Amino acid sequence: MIGDSLAPAVPDAGGWRESVWGEMRATWPAARRQDGSASGLASRLALMRLGYRAAWRRGPIGAAAGARIERAEIEDRSLGEVQVDAPDFLSALDFAWLEFRRPVWAVRLGIVPVPVGLANLDTDPLHALTSRPPEVERFVVPTVWSVPGLMLLGHSRGISWCTGVALGLDVAGMSVPEGLREARPRPETPAEHAAVVGRLDVDVRGLVLGFSGYRGDSWQLSGPAPIVGGALQAPITLIEEHATLRWRHLDARALYVAGTLGQAPRVSDALGLENGRRLGRQLFGGAVEAGDTIPFAWIRHTGTLEPALRYEEWDTQNDVAPPGFEDPAFHHTALTAALAISPIARFAVRADYEWRRNETRTETNRMNLSLAFGF
Repeated sequence: MIGDSLAPAVPDAGGWRESVWGEMRATWPAARRQDGSASGLASRLALMRLGYRAAWRRGPIGAAAGARIERAEIEDRSLGEVQVDAPDFLSALDFAWLEFRRPVWAVRLGIVPVPVGLANLDTDPLHALTSRPPEVERFVVPTVWSVPGLMLLGHSRGISWCTGVALGLDVAGMSVPEGLREARPRPETPAEHAAVVGRLDVDVRGLVLGFSGYRGDSWQLSGPAPIVGGALQAPITLIEEHATLRWRHLDARALYVAGTLGQAPRVSDALGLENGRRLGRQLFGGAVEAGDTIPFAWIRHTGTLEPALRYEEWDTQNDVAPPGFEDPAFHHTALTAALAISPIARFAVRADYEWRRNETRTETNRMNLSLAFGF
């Protein structure tokens, strides 16, 4: 069923399963921007993550949970000396649900992933085609995105579906540079407004076509009080379409998502946003990526080489009402070429390079190197 890939598979007879995954990633931004000026970015950004997942089932009753700890380290050589900023480890609960399951349907209650996009329902770094997920699935679909909710799921004859209610986004955290990423509700966010979500996938011999939708009022009590016009509603709507193809050694994925923000001018006023930082009525993004798996033998093992290529485009500020204006710096495109080597199962080293562009020629290319494992 939708979301099952997040938790370890439990045998039909029931029981307990657990897994551990980890990821280490380093990023080196280019010294120059598109226009040739100095980028001024940190010399290196390192990210370390360690996650744990568990699932249990006995008869129709089941439970699953997943959590991670992570630490980011920034190395800055801009002043001619190494300065390292390494904050403490941070912990996060990715999901935790109770489930009642029948042969073709199930009900889940708890911290559940919002069923929008592709990466949000499969966060295993070994399943990714590149070191970093598509930016579309960071700023337009804010992966990892799990909230308290109730979901009804089902599957039959290649058709999977999901619908339910969940805690809505919090527009007080929304910004033009970050899109919806910081609008994900935090533990202290009051459950003032819920959202309705739904998803449908159809699997035809390895080709999966699907779409999903989300709609909910995002003006939670954690935001500041409106300054004009009485009660403020800020509904956020996301409509997402996706396709995946797994054929022989080929793994191809495509996604497009369009979002709208209701009463964007009044929300911008209430948040004190001005000029090119005012929120637009729309945001959108799309990505197409494909990878191949090439097996090779060495000593007593069989490994794989996995080249991949991705193109994406996204804009977190579209259709801005006066007195604001659209800043073309936030309309991005990126082309990523990646190569991964997996000498043994559940272990991969991946390197990729991103050619990044925006309409003001202020973007910066970057190189990534990552290591991922799971057992």
